[in-house]
Amino acid sequence: MSAPSYPFPTANPVEPPAEFAKLREQAPVSRVTTSQGAPAWLVTRYDDVRSVLADPRMSVGIPGAPAGTENGTLFQDPPAHTRLRRLVAKAFTVRRVEELRPRTVRLAHQLLDEMDSPTDLRESFAFPLPGSVIGALLGVPDDELATFRTWSDKLITLADFEAAGAGEVYGQLMGYFSDLVDRKRRAPTEDVLSDLIAVRDEDTGRLSQHELEMMGLILLLAGYLGTANALSIGTIKLIEDGRLALLRDHPDKVPAAVEEVLRFQSGAAELPRYAAADLEIAGTAIQAGDMIVPSLQAANHDPGQFADPGSFDLDRTGRQHLAFGHGIHHCLGAALARMQLQVAFTALSTRLPGLQLAVDLGDLRWRTNMFGDRLLEALPVRW
Repeated sequence: MSAPSYPFPTANPVEPPAEFAKLREQAPVSRVTTSQGAPAWLVTRYDDVRSVLADPRMSVGIPGAPAGTENGTLFQDPPAHTRLRRLVAKAFTVRRVEELRPRTVRLAHQLLDEMDSPTDLRESFAFPLPGSVIGALLGVPDDELATFRTWSDKLITLADFEAAGAGEVYGQLMGYFSDLVDRKRRAPTEDVLSDLIAVRDEDTGRLSQHELEMMGLILLLAGYLGTANALSIGTIKLIEDGRLALLRDHPDKVPAAVEEVLRFQSGAAELPRYAAADLEIAGTAIQAGDMIVPSLQAANHDPGQFADPGSFDLDRTGRQHLAFGHGIHHCLGAALARMQLQVAFTALSTRLPGLQLAVDLGDLRWRTNMFGDRLLEALPVRW
């Protein structure tokens, strides 16, 4: 029997593909073929996924790759990752995120003030909110935010790097980050990019110019795309059965709602690992160099970890989901995403508790970007 092709197609990306449940029942680790035609091991059970993410024998780079291929981002193995993570963590703090909360609240209500029914919530709220917040976090001046968001929107929605204009928009953004870093060196302000320029480690020194530019890009992609997607998909889930009205009447449930949204929205995009040595995963022999895909989406819908995982339950407790990963590559932007989603769902529930989809759920149109994320083309709503 040929290995199934992964990622699995799904008519409704709000729900996980049925193939995950089928494979999970058959075996903890399954052979699949990626969309690029490469063989891989797909891990679908929660405990196994968590174990893979924390296993030091797993590499985010292909074992045996030529030396000198450091990419300037956190998607590297130790010791390069250890150095970068330590430096970035000093600047990307919970305090810095919380300082942005009042501005995020003002922006959310400003966007709602400008909306009329019906509207495309993707264009009027779900993308502008995190796009502007990540711009503010990086220290993009207010009068440059519109241009910054235009370039950012184009980059995160591109189907692939071969698409028309892909190279141009990437060059525009990287050129902008280079210029912004230079300006922050001369005149630092209260923002993460200025902090990243200033931070240093006694053993490893400062971030290089290339690393600063790449960090700007990675923070943009992680802080913008993931939150915009979670906000779009989360709104769909909260609209069902009048859950926004429930949050209006019980604002104490907003944090739990955010966690359930994050559990549900973990998309098809996965960061694969590579075995740096021969090993076993749940009794399956893995050879050094094999690609492993620990599926966050499958893990977050594992009935062994989450009772009735297909239900959207605002009474779930704890933060057990793996939407932000686990181990040394746990997402540094978790606090930022949580803050924005808490603000957004609070604003929507208090201002628009009767929000409804303006089309049937099955009529929503989706597209896949170059990172494997499934994005809504539009989110028509009315109230």
